[in-house]
Amino acid sequence: MLGTPDYSEVMSGPKGPDEKWLGWAWMYYLSKRSKATNLNDPRVEIFFDTSYRATWIVPTGVPGAHEIGGVRERCS
Repeated sequence: MLGTPDYSEVMSGPKGPDEKWLGWAWMYYLSKRSKATNLNDPRVEIFFDTSYRATWIVPTGVPGAHEIGGVRERCS
């Protein structure tokens, strides 16, 4: 529904020889004040596990929106 994210990255950790892939983090900017990234701009971050399931959805600067899930939880 949201389309291609504005930013995405692979998550892994902890750093070192036994580093494991944890999933992805995607960020969608809902509006931007300028071309530069501003962490005060309204955005939604979505974290996925290695099974492609959203585990944490974090809206920032979006009135009335709240987090769903968490680092160790699955979204329902």
